[in-house]
Amino acid sequence: MSDIHLSEIFPITHNSLNLASFRLSPEVDRQIGNSLGWHFSKQFPGVVVVWSKGYFWILAKTDTKIPPKSEWKETLDAIQLKIKDKIGDRIYYIQWVKEPVVDAEVIAQLAVRILKINCRFTSKTVFDENKVKVQRECDFWAETFEVDSKAEPAITLTPKNSFLYKETLDIFFDNHPYRNDPEKLLTGLLVRDIESGGTATIVEINGTIGERREQLIEQATGSTSREKLLSAPDEQPVVSVEFSKNSHPYDYAMAALCPCITPQTASKFELEYGALLKNTKITAEERKQLLSQYKQDAYQTLVNYGLGLEKYCINRVC
Repeated sequence: MSDIHLSEIFPITHNSLNLASFRLSPEVDRQIGNSLGWHFSKQFPGVVVVWSKGYFWILAKTDTKIPPKSEWKETLDAIQLKIKDKIGDRIYYIQWVKEPVVDAEVIAQLAVRILKINCRFTSKTVFDENKVKVQRECDFWAETFEVDSKAEPAITLTPKNSFLYKETLDIFFDNHPYRNDPEKLLTGLLVRDIESGGTATIVEINGTIGERREQLIEQATGSTSREKLLSAPDEQPVVSVEFSKNSHPYDYAMAALCPCITPQTASKFELEYGALLKNTKITAEERKQLLSQYKQDAYQTLVNYGLGLEKYCINRVC
């Protein structure tokens, strides 16, 4: 009898995609390209954008028209102005691709971008005590695999355990005995953007809200960030975070972030990390249930963009 086990890699299906592509002149590197792609994705409802190998790839919902070319240039100019301190002051020209041919890697990246912006995966709280909770959450990333020497797009969905402080970073800071030394207390903390759900690491303190409020409000991309910036006290430190190693830092009001707990930072929360680890074991049956739910969550979001997920990869090897 053959073994049945769980697969966490799901092939992505697709037919006719609402797709477009362009490049910039002069060309941009990966860091700037990824930053611009994210900002474009936040500006146009029902549209996501990724950068790959020198090109920007646009995918819109099946019932959404891709905005006209003039709007892309206007939006590019606005984004450049907003993040001028990170990408410099240059004039870029958009060169559209007449007949874009998308590959498996780009389709997988587009799927991930769709899920990051639009999907709120089901989470499960398995521990909740003393301002700390342990949650089962979905981690996901782009994959490709080969069939008959041809690359096909896929996505990995897998359960992970997140250790979260139940209050926002500003409350944690205001009530901590070491709040008089914000650099020591906050630098190196892993935090979560309350609005997007993305995790980042605090890399430095960059002034105070009173010094930078107006500038930060202009740069904010989400309504939650703007709201927190408006209400934050003048003396509150501004924290700079990186969402990946050596990426452009982004400045935040602390109330827009939630602290995460790691082995390296547990002592700052007066916690014994080993005690939390007792809640991390996931049985095979629970994993199967979580994967089934994650797949359903992802499919309900991806289908709006003309993407699907193969059904046969949930319980058995493909």
